[in-house]
Amino acid sequence: MKVAIVNLYGIKNGDKAYYRKLGLCYDFVSDKTISETELTEAEAINVLNHKDYYLKMYSAEKMVIENA
Repeated sequence: MKVAIVNLYGIKNGDKAYYRKLGLCYDFVSDKTISETELTEAEAINVLNHKDYYLKMYSAEKMVIENA
């Protein structure tokens, strides 16, 4: 599973950024192939628990889960 935020920085063009976790570090990257992280269902739900924070931080429209 991948978690993505959609329409970053208030620009409604459909662009997505994908959650990436490297050890204890995490960020969002625009290229799905370099996000590399396949999250478990529990990890994806945990990221979604912080949805309001990420949406505000990136001025994004929504956050979605995509199955691999």
